[in-house]
Amino acid sequence: MDRFLTIGEVADLKAVSVDTIRRWEKEG
Repeated sequence: MDRFLTIGEVADLKAVSVDTIRRWEKEG
């Protein structure tokens, strides 16, 4: 069941994804 992330982990991943996309938009 290691593949199932905790709510905190999912939130962190989403936050990182959003930050990365925003950085790409600024650089782009």
